[in-house]
Amino acid sequence: MPENPFPTLQKWQEEKKKYGIPGKVIKSGAFGDKLEKLRMAFNSKGGKSVDRTNFRGVLEVLQQGHALVDEWLLKAKTIKASEFTNKQKAIELVEGYKGSLDAVENRVRQTVNPMHEPKIGYPKAMKLYQDAKADPSNAGKLRVLWDSGMRQYIGQGFRIALKNADALGYSTVVVNRLKAYDALVAKWMKAMLTGVDAEKVAADVKARKAFLDDMYKGLGIANGLLN
Repeated sequence: MPENPFPTLQKWQEEKKKYGIPGKVIKSGAFGDKLEKLRMAFNSKGGKSVDRTNFRGVLEVLQQGHALVDEWLLKAKTIKASEFTNKQKAIELVEGYKGSLDAVENRVRQTVNPMHEPKIGYPKAMKLYQDAKADPSNAGKLRVLWDSGMRQYIGQGFRIALKNADALGYSTVVVNRLKAYDALVAKWMKAMLTGVDAEKVAADVKARKAFLDDMYKGLGIANGLLN
């Protein structure tokens, strides 16, 4: 389950002092106090044990967090650097909070809808496929397509979906498609696991064509599942 993405009030106060952050940035209230309230709300809504019964409440808290952080960043970027000890580091700190909120939101959504991440990752995987197809003798591009594109961007969510197919109520058709996708990716495990192995595939015209054909089939299966 995701960790609470909101910093404690004490942690914020330490960072505020470290970077000399002004006290009046957002329109009303104290930024640190509001972060602390959202931190407590995240816990009370069940953020550490998200399921289909409570995810909406958790997402609502995260969206409130986004709004608060966005408000702070928008205003802080207009304040003179001289009002901070280190404005750049202060901005980076709060942008880090935003990144944490994004990461936790994605994990929450994937918990209740494993297809969430693959849907986001599909265009990225397709771009990697197009890059590899345009330069098929490039072992690095072939391996990145398999490892980052097919295994991570799409495959990670599909494996979660397959594992929880019964609980999620997936039909036999969907399950079979998930299995077919997994089998196509797993088929190239030995040939793509290391750079040395990928070089062998890239150097063999027939092998690299077979690889790209299978990855194209996998993308076709993914497209059918996601649309």
